Amino acid sequence: MKKFLVLVLILALTVSAGLAADDNNGADNIGVTGHLEMGIGGINKPDGNEETPFTLDLGLAYENSFFDRALDINAMLVYGIIFIKAPGMDGKEQLPQLLRLVFMTGYNHNLGDASTLSAIVQNENYIMLAPNVGDDIASGVIKPGIKFGTNIENVGNLFAQAGVPFAYLNFGQEKGNTWVGLDFTVGWMSTFGLGLNTSFHFMFSPEGMGGQTINGFTGVAVNALFMVGQFIAQARAAIPVKGMDTGARYSYFEELTSPGGMAVNLQLGYFFIPGLQAYAGVAFAGMGITGQDMIVSPMIGIDYSF
Repeated sequence: MKKFLVLVLILALTVSAGLAADDNNGADNIGVTGHLEMGIGGINKPDGNEETPFTLDLGLAYENSFFDRALDINAMLVYGIIFIKAPGMDGKEQLPQLLRLVFMTGYNHNLGDASTLSAIVQNENYIMLAPNVGDDIASGVIKPGIKFGTNIENVGNLFAQAGVPFAYLNFGQEKGNTWVGLDFTVGWMSTFGLGLNTSFHFMFSPEGMGGQTINGFTGVAVNALFMVGQFIAQARAAIPVKGMDTGARYSYFEELTSPGGMAVNLQLGYFFIPGLQAYAGVAFAGMGITGQDMIVSPMIGIDYSF
């Protein structure tokens, strides 16, 4: 659940960075975004759980373009903590804490005046800081990919992107297995503030995990946003296409999918000034799992880009 909430930051940083670029009239710029989010985990007390822990995320993102926007560099760090103690393997109870690190670089080649072909490499890591979970405390995924984008007058920006995620760490599950898959995304950003994209996720290897067959087409993620004036509304749905009732995940390379099943995230934000956004949202996680209640977790947050 906590990992899924971090999706809010991804969407917020994407929009904030885009607005910051527009404010600079398209010139090369250095952008830094600070992030603060507070939430309540499982406010509906699922499965009779009386605990509704307070959650806190602190994040920092950096974005830069070089050589007339031919080279993009992005980096993000997020620290998350849940204010309810959990026992570790050493018997000590600690507040669960997670660190997320993301680095991405891309080379853009113009194809005429309206189209761009990009080669992209992304590295994403999660580190369990507490409680003690033994030696296997991290996951790590490298995703090389290629993206084609074009602008059509009176239609907007269209893109298609394919990536091949490879997990070199997976909290110990990578031992004895090769974790590799395929992601394919198509998207559209209109001229009137509506943005849509859909991602399709496939698993090549391993064939199974925990007694379940997980290879093949695993799931779909749909994102939508709409900007009007100083308001921005965002929605995301992550849907496994098989094994949803048993807690299967829509992607086995996205650590934001715990506890499995279908997940929906809704958010409404307001820009007080360019780059300063406050938002409120709610996440629904674990939907469609047999014998398990869905988890409802509201949050509020603020992002500032400069």
